[in-house]
Order: sequence, then C-alpha cells, then structure tokens
Amino acid sequence: MTLGNEFFRVVLDNLIEGVCAFDLQQRIIYWSRGAEAITGYEACDVLGRTCHDNVLVHLDVNGMPQCTQGCALRAAIASGECRSVDLFVLHKHGHRVPVLVRSAPLVDAGGRVIGAVQTFVENSAGIAAIDRIRELERMSYVDPLTELANRRYAEIMLRTRMDELQRYGWPFGVVMLDIDNLKDINDAHGHGAGDAVLRAVGQTLHSGSRPFDVKGRWGGDEFIAVLANVDGAGLEQAVRRLTSLVEQTRVRYEAIVLTTTVSAGAALARVQESVEQLVARADRLLYDSKQGGKNRSSVDRVL
Repeated sequence: MTLGNEFFRVVLDNLIEGVCAFDLQQRIIYWSRGAEAITGYEACDVLGRTCHDNVLVHLDVNGMPQCTQGCALRAAIASGECRSVDLFVLHKHGHRVPVLVRSAPLVDAGGRVIGAVQTFVENSAGIAAIDRIRELERMSYVDPLTELANRRYAEIMLRTRMDELQRYGWPFGVVMLDIDNLKDINDAHGHGAGDAVLRAVGQTLHSGSRPFDVKGRWGGDEFIAVLANVDGAGLEQAVRRLTSLVEQTRVRYEAIVLTTTVSAGAALARVQESVEQLVARADRLLYDSKQGGKNRSSVDRVL
C-alpha cells in the first residue's frame, strides 16, 4: 500500500504543533491546522505569501525583529542545517504568542535543498523561565522596600564612575544621606510606619535627582546618591535640593501624617583615592552633619 500526500496532510493537521513548509523563495506552501490554532491565521491568509512579508512579525526574546534580519528559516535553507530558537509571533488578533520554532531544510532524493519546514509550539513555560531569570537579576540589584538600587548595585556604579574619572577625567560626586530619628518613628508608630517613611524618602530621592544619577539604599536608614558630571557648586546644589525635598515630604500612614528630615555628607571624587576612601570621606561628613544638629549637610567640594 502506498501512502499518498493526503495521508501525510491528515497526520500533520492532527499534530498539536504548528507546521508550515516553504519553497526556496520562502513562499509558504503548506500551513497546518496546528499553525492556524496557534497564530489565528488560516491557510488562505498565508499560502503563497513569503517570509519577507513579515506576516507573523517574528521577534526574539529581546524584542528584535527576525523576519527581516537573523531569520532562522533563511539560515536553515542556506546552510542545510536545523535551527531552533525562542520567538514571539504576532497572533491575528494582535497579541504576542511565545513559541519555540524549529527550522529544518527540505531536501530531495538527490540531497539538494528544495525548501524548508518549520514546526512551532507555544512556549509559555520557556518564556516564563526567561522572565524569571531577568526578575532574579533585577532583584539582585534592587532594594525590595524602596525599589531603589541596592548596595551591591551602588558599589558597582561607584567603581564604574571611579574608573571613568581615572581614565577620562569625568567628574562625579557621592552623597550619603541618613534619615533623622527613624528609630523614634518606629518606637512611636511601629515598623510599618518606619517602612512607609523609608519608601517615601527613597521615592523623593529618585524623583529629586537626574535620571542618570544612581540612587540607592546603602543599608538600614542610610541612602547613597552617585551624581555624574558635577562640580563643587553642582554637588552643593544637588544636596540642598534633596535635603529640602525630604524635609517637605508628608507621609500618610493609617490615620497619621509623618514628617522627617535627613542629614547628608557629600564629597567630590578624587583621582588618587579608592572607592572605599571616597565613601568613607562622605560618611565622615554625614557624621559631622548628625553631630551638628541633624537636618543639615556637609559638603567637601575640594578635589
């Protein structure tokens, strides 16, 4: 008994995976029911159209288009080798569908490549794993309470800025800030109130500085700001702005309104010092502000 083309069509149409075949010009010559189910496109929508038409608008996991550049199908035809890749396809209704796509060359009895076939299956689990990895990376650099950079990330950026200063002479400054009397707030209203104050101060520091400056939680009730491309006057101006904005912040917690202030120490980085020496210098200035009565700043603008 000889099995005809119709038999194989029925087999392919009953697969849960999507299956499509292309000729050497990358025109779609076969489109399975599984492909219809995954993409929403019926065979009549796509047969005869080419991969270059960008019907499915394939994007990689970074959101970069693949149909016009880096096409796995084109690579499979050119190389005669199979290719697998995680992609997003554009569903007919407009939403993105994560798929695992396998492209393989079609060869005739003489071993010549005459086209290619693609199989694809929804890959929500794979995309979820990628998203989880990215979330873990984000979490490793973000303070969960304030959503500012954490100390680990701040230290990385300090070393980056110091390297830029020593290589190219690009100036930067460091501001260390400590919330005044946070223990009193915790004792009087509970740690929930203290956390609310920490979040509010963090948001104020974030919104009160430039987007490219790094704002982070250094630990406990202490924050750091790494200010790029500033001179002494710019550093003093930034510190005044940040401390003033915090002083004017009002934190609503349950039935009460909380206020707070910060003490600050700031220093311009010096070419000959290490990151540890710079931070220690800013920290000593912060201590001077605390000892001087709090709600004030001490700035070393001498290079």
